[in-house]
Amino acid sequence: MHRERAAADDPYRSFAERIDSLTVPIALGFVTMLIVVQAVMQVPSVHQTLDKWRSGFAAVPTGQVTSHQQASVELYLSPSQTSSNIVVLVNGKQVADFSHQPFVNISVQPSDVITVVNDSGHVVYATVNQNDPSLVVPAPGQRVVVEPNTQADFPSARFQIPAS
Repeated sequence: MHRERAAADDPYRSFAERIDSLTVPIALGFVTMLIVVQAVMQVPSVHQTLDKWRSGFAAVPTGQVTSHQQASVELYLSPSQTSSNIVVLVNGKQVADFSHQPFVNISVQPSDVITVVNDSGHVVYATVNQNDPSLVVPAPGQRVVVEPNTQADFPSARFQIPAS
């Protein structure tokens, strides 16, 4: 009984209880507000309106890619070696080989398919290096594994649609 009376008379305890009674509802209110904001931001029209208001990123409307888009892509061979038995095709036509150096430069246009043909006796890896901001696929660092006496394709080239 003495302990209960001492606890009730303790000024620090009553202060802590008042703080607890305020902070818990405030914290729950903040968490609820964050969840509601995240849910509202999932609505595309709200997201787009806020992006325009902030002058930030806004999704580019879909459209047709112009045919004059072109990008330069470097393909690196790994292990780093030269071989005339490893060739690069674009849309089925040979455009380069690795006979002089372990990398090649090629040009791609929308929906071009890059194929690496390996007629050597060992596994090779072809890795993309490109820094053209309009070329989305093949992406920098994208790699294909080409088994001996087989071929492997990169996904068809895709470009970012220019803003109009």
